[in-house]
Amino acid sequence: MATADRLPIQTTRAKTRPAQLRLPRAIDPALTLVAQAQRQCLPQTHAAVLGPTELAWPRAWPFPRSIAAVAAGHMFSMVSFQDSDCGAWYLAAFGVNSSGQLGIAVPNPPEFSSFLYHSQHPIVSLACGRAHALVLLRDTHGSTHLYTCGHDAYGQLGRVLDATPTANQQRAFGSVSQPVGPLSRLRAVVAGLDHSVLLTTDDEVYTMGWGSDGQLGLGPDFTGCTAIPAPVTGLGRQRIQKVATGADFTLVLTESGQLYAWGNSEYGQAMLGHKVDRILEPVVVPFSHGVRDVACGGTHALVLTDASELYTCGYGVLGLGPDQHEALQPTRLPWPAPQDPPTRVYCGPDYSACLTESGALYLWGVNRGFAPAPAPRLIPYPQRVDLHPATAANAPVVFSHLACGSYHALALGSAQTLPEDQPLQTTAKIP
Repeated sequence: MATADRLPIQTTRAKTRPAQLRLPRAIDPALTLVAQAQRQCLPQTHAAVLGPTELAWPRAWPFPRSIAAVAAGHMFSMVSFQDSDCGAWYLAAFGVNSSGQLGIAVPNPPEFSSFLYHSQHPIVSLACGRAHALVLLRDTHGSTHLYTCGHDAYGQLGRVLDATPTANQQRAFGSVSQPVGPLSRLRAVVAGLDHSVLLTTDDEVYTMGWGSDGQLGLGPDFTGCTAIPAPVTGLGRQRIQKVATGADFTLVLTESGQLYAWGNSEYGQAMLGHKVDRILEPVVVPFSHGVRDVACGGTHALVLTDASELYTCGYGVLGLGPDQHEALQPTRLPWPAPQDPPTRVYCGPDYSACLTESGALYLWGVNRGFAPAPAPRLIPYPQRVDLHPATAANAPVVFSHLACGSYHALALGSAQTLPEDQPLQTTAKIP
């Protein structure tokens, strides 16, 4: 993975005493800071969390009962939700804020921060990268407004770069909106390590940011960086079902089940059957099964077929057992629960996950505290992970969505108490 000239990003606690925060309340007419807390919010403790733990939500904040989107990056997260009582929309951002990735850029930030923003419009998509974030709003006229924040040394925020590189390493929320054009009709945003991918309602894909590994997919003549969202060609004008981005590579799944890939594939994660340093433009992935869902990790990829079978490719703890750490061809994973097939797949940098038909959560790969003791540090096969909250001790949480960060994950779920003869059903809120 090419890292030449890529700047290091500080994510650890500053040695000096944090400055007193003086925060602007009006970030933008559409996005306003309404509350803050100087505590880590996942959960509100500085200790590691072993096993699924219910999120400790600040008491003074509106409780997120109707969650629209969640995203997890490198030691920070975002959650958008609507207040069910008054209908107001909010964005919660919490974790490290070393580059302004929580939307507020301040010198010498605390180790962890939590901010709550009021949004004038519904928040339809979120994405978190290594140290940058994207927030997509849709107004009453159907036009979208893109806001970005955080580290911007490579143009991943889509904003004009300052002549001094250090000025782009810490940016507060700012708009990348256009009154007309592709940015006014976005459908979804996703983030890689230091690049961003935008999907429009017209099934066009735009990229911006770091591109030395081909992760922008802009063709054989481009391996640089760009702060101007640029169109990716070569996708055949097909209806796009999903765009998935890992550290430095991207997979696109069309509604017809066709897969495209570009970016870094030095570990074979692009599923082409061989290793290649970088793929500079979209190429067709020769997959012989109908594809329902895809996910990208750091050096691996995960595919769910129409037959509810899981396939993986690349390098790492792939779920193929303790002795197989590499697969250049898509290889089928052994599934431990045939009566409860997987329905959605997710990847972190070095771990994988899926949700099942009943709303169960399975994880494998590097155990970042997802599975408590006696689970090993490396989980070689898919393993079910349950959460039994005190309010419903006789029934596990039914999970509906997952966001995978570098060292943590956010899972949406609800506790249900059902008769023994009634199966659990997923209650997905995010399409």
